[in-house]
Amino acid sequence: MKKPLLIFYILVVYVFIQFGWWLYLIIDLNKQLYFLNSENLPSNWLYRKTWMTFGEGFVFFILLLIGAYFTHYFLKKQVQMVQQQQNFLLSVTHELKTPITALQMILENIRNPKVGETQKEQMVSGGINSLHRLSALINNLIYSAKADTDNFKLPVKYQNISDCILHELEKTMQNPRISHDISPGRYASFNHDALKIILHNLIDNALKYSEENITVKLFQSQNKIVLEVVDYGIGIPNNQKKSIFRKFYRIGNENTRKTSGTGIGLYLAKKFAEMQNARIFVKDNTPKGSIFAVEFTTKKS
Repeated sequence: MKKPLLIFYILVVYVFIQFGWWLYLIIDLNKQLYFLNSENLPSNWLYRKTWMTFGEGFVFFILLLIGAYFTHYFLKKQVQMVQQQQNFLLSVTHELKTPITALQMILENIRNPKVGETQKEQMVSGGINSLHRLSALINNLIYSAKADTDNFKLPVKYQNISDCILHELEKTMQNPRISHDISPGRYASFNHDALKIILHNLIDNALKYSEENITVKLFQSQNKIVLEVVDYGIGIPNNQKKSIFRKFYRIGNENTRKTSGTGIGLYLAKKFAEMQNARIFVKDNTPKGSIFAVEFTTKKS
C-alpha cells in the first residue's frame, strides 16, 4: 500500500526540479533578450523583468506546494482507508469462522454416544454462546451498513431504561465477569434495539481489553441518565480517545494485535447514540482502565 505514496513523492520531486529549471531558463532568456536589445530597452528592464519572474514563480510555487500538500493528505487517507477495509475483511472472516467452527465441533461431539448428558448440556450451552456471538456480529454488520444511509432513522421512545438494561444483562449476557449497579426506575428517551447494540458492543469491548471483571452502571446525573461500562484493562491513550469511534479503526499495530474485533463496534455505538440525541465518550478509570459513558436525555421526545 506504500507504492502509491512512493510514486507521488517521486512525481512531486520531479515537478519541483522542473519548476526550478523553468525559472532558470526564463531568467536566462530575459538576459539574452536584454543584451540583444539593450539600446531599445530601459536600463532597469532586466532588473524589473527578473523580479517579475521571481514574483510569478513564487506565487506558482506556493500554489504548487498547497496542491501537493492536499493531494498527499487525501492520498494518504485513501491508502489508510483501503488498508483498514482489508483488515476489516480479514477480521470479519476470522470472527465468522470461529463460532461456526465451534458449533461444528459441538454438533459432531453431541452425536458421539460416548458423551454423557452433563457434557452434552455444557456443549449446548457453549453452542448457544457461539450463536449469540455470531448473531451479534451479523447485527453489527447489518446495522453498520444501514446507519451510513441517509434514510435510516431510529424511532425514539420515552421508556424505562433500567428494566431494559437489566433484562439484557440477566437474559442474554450472563457472564461471571460482569457485575452491575443499575439504579431502578430510571426513564429516558431511547430506542430499545439500539440500546441493546450499544450495551453489547461496550461490554464486548471491555471484556476484550481487560482480564479483570467489568461493571455496568446506570444512574442519574442532573438532567441526564448515564450508562457506564467500567473496566480495569490497559486503558486508552489520550491521543486515540476520539479515533476509536471511527469506522474500522483499531488501536495498535495490525500485524502484532492479539485481540479480535472488526473495528465497527464502537463506531456503531457512537452512531446509534447520536441518532438518539445521546452523547458517548470515554474517560480514564482510576487506578487503571477505561470508562465508556453514554448520556441519555430525560426529556420526552
